[in-house]
Amino acid sequence: TNSTDTTEQSKELDQSGPVEETPCSSSPPNPFDDSDEEDEEEEEGGEGGKEDETQTPRICKENPFNRKASPSPSKSKTKPPKGSRPARPPAPGHGFPLIKRKVQSDQFIPVEDIHGEMSQLEKQLDDMEQRGVELEKKLRDCPNDEDEEHLLVDWFTLIHEKHLLVRREAELVYTAKQQNLEERQADVEYELRCLLNKPEKDWTEEDKNREQELMAELVTIIEQRNQIVNNMDQDRQREEEEDKLMEAMLKKKGQNHRKKGAKFKPIKVLKRLSHKGEPGHSRSSSREKS
Repeated sequence: TNSTDTTEQSKELDQSGPVEETPCSSSPPNPFDDSDEEDEEEEEGGEGGKEDETQTPRICKENPFNRKASPSPSKSKTKPPKGSRPARPPAPGHGFPLIKRKVQSDQFIPVEDIHGEMSQLEKQLDDMEQRGVELEKKLRDCPNDEDEEHLLVDWFTLIHEKHLLVRREAELVYTAKQQNLEERQADVEYELRCLLNKPEKDWTEEDKNREQELMAELVTIIEQRNQIVNNMDQDRQREEEEDKLMEAMLKKKGQNHRKKGAKFKPIKVLKRLSHKGEPGHSRSSSREKS
């Protein structure tokens, strides 16, 4: 009986034919792929449904919308070892020979030229004061109004010329101060660079104190230079206003001073206007500052 059963099972296997194997990946089928539907329609429309013909294996395509990026290997973050605070890096140019910065610009004026020009300005201002005295005498003794009008024009012109000389004198004083500060700043910067070029481990307490002194002096020099620039700007604005006022006075030609009984002392006004534009109380004090 057992032999008959085995023979019957083998016959059934021979009649059923080879088992179809369909390789398929674990990924789900693509809903937009119509290849499976076309295969089913061809099988239904075939004549007789031949079972003996070998069928091509169906391959499941990968879903393009189900792509996952491969996990990138995590980069291990290396932390710097904890320890003492790193030492201060050396100053720029460490190891190279230090060169002192030269302070010479296009507008640099030697000290000898400044003193020479200021002495010439002193002589010109003294001559103008003498001319002012002579004009005052003529204005007092002038009986004619027309001559007095011309003298007033000459007097105002003299004031304007004196203002120009006083302005130039003030510019020279500012220039001398500015150049002195620039030279001192170059010396301080050079000494500070020499000190910073020294290794920090070789520093003494005296070196640290000297560094603080040089830094404080450098800040003071910069503030003084800025103050000089601000003063020059203020003087320039005041000079523009004085020029406009002088031009208006020249147009009027001294009509307000032709009234009878008016006490007119042009030499006092001339001195007052000249001292107004000076940076110090007098020309001698401004020369000492330079």
